[in-house]
Amino acid sequence: MLRASEVSPSTTQAATSAKTIEVCFVLDTTGSMSGLIEGAKAKIWAIANQVVKQKPTPDVKFALIGYRDRGDAYVTQRFDLTDDLDAVFKNLSAFRADGGGDEPESVNQALDEAVNKIAWSPDRAVLKIIFLVGDAPPHMDYAGEKQWAKAVKVVEALSLEHPTEVAFYDRAADIYGELKDDANAVCWFRRSFSISPDFEKARRIFGLYLKQDRPSDALPYLDYAIRNNTSGFNLAPVKQLAQEVIQLQQTSHKDDPDPAVLNSIAAKYLSMGNRDVATRYIDSVLKADPNNKEALALKGR
Repeated sequence: MLRASEVSPSTTQAATSAKTIEVCFVLDTTGSMSGLIEGAKAKIWAIANQVVKQKPTPDVKFALIGYRDRGDAYVTQRFDLTDDLDAVFKNLSAFRADGGGDEPESVNQALDEAVNKIAWSPDRAVLKIIFLVGDAPPHMDYAGEKQWAKAVKVVEALSLEHPTEVAFYDRAADIYGELKDDANAVCWFRRSFSISPDFEKARRIFGLYLKQDRPSDALPYLDYAIRNNTSGFNLAPVKQLAQEVIQLQQTSHKDDPDPAVLNSIAAKYLSMGNRDVATRYIDSVLKADPNNKEALALKGR
C-alpha cells in the first residue's frame, strides 16, 4: 500500500521487472480533495502509463476504488481489475470531489475492499500493488468497519515478497502508527532506514523512541537527523534535552526513585513537547505524594 506522491524508483523498477502486474488505486474523493483530486488523478494515470509502457511489456490490470464517507452519495465506488485502459481512464476521469464533512473518512472500508473484493489473481508470481491516495485519516470509531490490522498484514506480506522495496516498510510503519502501536512502527521504520536512510525517516524514528521514553535509542537517529537536516529546524536543543534525560535516568533508582529527579525528567520532556511521557513521570510522583508542589506545577503547564 503506497501513497502515489511517494512512489520511489524501486517501486516502478519492481513493477516493470514483473511479467504480470495487478494494481489497485484507492482514491479519496471527498470534498477536502477538491483542490487536489485533478492532480491526484493525473498522477495515477502517469503511474499507470509508466508501468504499461515498459519493455518488455508486462501483462497489466488496473482496478479503481473511490471512497468518501458514510452519509455521502456513496461510501465506495469500485471498478474491478481490467486490462482495458480506455475504461480505466473513463472511470478515473469521472471521479469528483464531494461530501465528507468531518476530517476522518471511510479509508478502512476502502482498504478492506481493495484487499478482499478486488478479484486478485491467486498466482503468487503476480506482482500485486495497492496505492492509497488521500489527505485524511480513517474513521476508527465505525462499528463493523474493518480496521488497519488486516491491511498491515497485507503490507507485511508484500515486504517479504519484495524485501528491497522500502515503500512497503514505510507503509507498514504508517499503519502501525494509525494503530497506536509505536513499537512496531519504529521497527518497520528502522528496516526502511537500514535500506534507504534519509532525514525524514530518522526524524520519525527518534520521535517514536522519545515517545516511548527511550532516549538512548533515539540518539543515533537524532545525530543522523542533525547531520542531514533538511527541515531548517534546530535539533541540537532536542539532542541536549535527550542527553540530560539519559543522565537523570541513570541517577534514578527504580526501587526508590527521587521525586525531584522524576520531576526534572518530566520537565525535560515537556520542553521537547512530549507531554504524554512527561505526564507519566508527573503521575508517578503524585501517586506517592499527591501534594508535591513541583509535580502539580508541571501538570498545570
